[in-house]
Amino acid sequence: MDIGKLRPDPAAPRPAPPVAPIREDERHGSPAPDATAEPRDSVEISDDARSLAADADSDVPSGLLAPDRLTELRRRIQQRAQDSAQVADAVMRRLVERGEI
Repeated sequence: MDIGKLRPDPAAPRPAPPVAPIREDERHGSPAPDATAEPRDSVEISDDARSLAADADSDVPSGLLAPDRLTELRRRIQQRAQDSAQVADAVMRRLVERGEI
């Protein structure tokens, strides 16, 4: 059989012509971002966040300790009370009691 004389079927659908590739900025129908445009980001700070920030700025932070207890602990640390043999002994006993040593 000689296939050189075969011709395409004139009734067959013709393939679509090639098209240019789609640019990345056209894929979702949105235009490419303009590098000169002003940024549109914005931030809203809640009242709770403002309250937390105000607490963080205070001299004595809020938390599990009462402010007067925290102030007392700060004073003791500044006076280097932790360097005494008495404090070291108490810390060691607690570590042993908890099974950490």
